[in-house]
Amino acid sequence: MIIAIDGTSASGKSTVAKMLAEDLNLVNLNSGNLYRALSLAVLNAGADPDSEAEIVAFVEKQDLEMDAADSICLNGKKIDLSLLRTPRIDSVSSRISFYVPVRQKVNVILRRFAQKFDVVCEGRDITSVVFPDTPHKFFIDADVNERARRRTENYNGDFNRVLEDLKKRDVEDYSKPFGALRIVEGATFINSTHKTPREVCDIIMECVGASHES
Repeated sequence: MIIAIDGTSASGKSTVAKMLAEDLNLVNLNSGNLYRALSLAVLNAGADPDSEAEIVAFVEKQDLEMDAADSICLNGKKIDLSLLRTPRIDSVSSRISFYVPVRQKVNVILRRFAQKFDVVCEGRDITSVVFPDTPHKFFIDADVNERARRRTENYNGDFNRVLEDLKKRDVEDYSKPFGALRIVEGATFINSTHKTPREVCDIIMECVGASHES
């Protein structure tokens, strides 16, 4: 089974995917962690995230592997995932994920992993590009002000700055030349603005259950 979830930044999709994986005994496959791992390498190497040629050449040389959902190895060394959730890495990740060869590299790893395990996978182009054939597709969104409030709480940041960053990220995500964020045909749209992650998870559980019964 593959449950594919796309959505905007801070819409709650990562939290929901984790809940679903626990409820259904699936593997929680977070595509963003792979981009963040590459972003950490970019920062450590001093590469310019705004130079497509430089980043593509750099990423092609990186040996990125995932042997478990919570185990990412970069050039033979396991990455501490707790180091990946920072505003700086988020910023770099949003820029390098714009480049097609970078997305293609990550997508190969995701598909390879899903051949071995039943997964819940979330990201920006999971329903449209990575796993377009799965019958279990979902798109989660929320009002941008609510998303900014959530992210401000998580990062203890400045609300207005976070709000502007999210608006900028939305424009970037919806305009990518490859793997742009969009609601695909057959996907269930969920507005999480006034819903808890548990409520969103229950909606998806009901949809998956109905699919199984039909």
